[in-house]
Amino acid sequence: MCFTGFKAQDKTELKRLAEDWGMVVRSVVASNLDFLCYGYNAGPMKMERARQQGVTILSEYQFRVMLETGEVPESSAPE
Repeated sequence: MCFTGFKAQDKTELKRLAEDWGMVVRSVVASNLDFLCYGYNAGPMKMERARQQGVTILSEYQFRVMLETGEVPESSAPE
């Protein structure tokens, strides 16, 4: 799991949540990355690198729903 485009405080909370669920949190998009969770200020290079490597890209909402339900919703925001 990698987080990008978040304020430091928000990123810290998200990293803690991921680690509590047993996820390994990384700071870069690497070949062994499964998920990239993006925030409002996500860098286009990191997003594109993740797409090229087939990484699942999640909004914060999708990440939180995934933790709650075990499934990734198709929509990136609640309706």
